[in-house]
Amino acid sequence: MAEELKPELIVLDEVMKSAFERTNFGPSDPRQLVGECLLKMCCGFGNGSTILRVCRDLGLINRKSDTLTKTGKRYLWSFSIGFIRKFTKVTSEESTKAISDLEKAVDSELLGRIKTLRAYISQLEAENGRLCAPLGVYAKRTNGETD
Repeated sequence: MAEELKPELIVLDEVMKSAFERTNFGPSDPRQLVGECLLKMCCGFGNGSTILRVCRDLGLINRKSDTLTKTGKRYLWSFSIGFIRKFTKVTSEESTKAISDLEKAVDSELLGRIKTLRAYISQLEAENGRLCAPLGVYAKRTNGETD
């Protein structure tokens, strides 16, 4: 298996900072912007001229054909894998907690129902005789014998 590269190793922080030097994308993460630009390009969607210029300057987009370079493809792949892993980790942690909470609620609900059923069965047994549990049928006692 090939060693996995992180986007930070494909485009170094200093190079990324330099490419975004005269831009104003607000508080957005430059690596996120670049990854989204490359993804949109692969999907056939348009991008703004500034982010396209940045990606060309970084060598991620071919200047003549407006297609991803080999480095651009590697960056997009590593960006996507990182995003998927991060999302999967968060999702699985949230799912684990949600499942645990649900199990507790179900257990609590079931325990309440079991107690109610036991009380009901005790009441029926007191009134009508004993419960034939395997059959789920109530048998009346007649002179100490069951039907």
